[in-house]
Amino acid sequence: MMARPRAYLEQILQSLDRIASYAADGSRAFFESPLLQDGIVHNLELIGASVKELPADLLAGYPDIPWSSIARMRDRLAHHYLGLDLELVWEVVGHDLPPLKDAVVAMLRTMGQVPE
Repeated sequence: MMARPRAYLEQILQSLDRIASYAADGSRAFFESPLLQDGIVHNLELIGASVKELPADLLAGYPDIPWSSIARMRDRLAHHYLGLDLELVWEVVGHDLPPLKDAVVAMLRTMGQVPE
């Protein structure tokens, strides 16, 4: 497999780890801190942009992950910041990102990469 998909997967994993770090103090800290909000939103945008670059056949191996929704969320975050729903962002962080991380780690393992 090409190095390029691996680079995008590594970017996604890095963004997921950063989001986990930023969200570690819980929802109250998130809702009270524009800095945390910006950091999480930025990394969600990076995830969405990277997902758009992954080949469809790779994504097809993980049908339980809503790949198109992830890509669309990037567009919504990037282009509609004034109408940003922070409740939805926090829900994504808590519910949607853990299975995404599992899928990305599995993909990297199939490429011979073992994430730390």
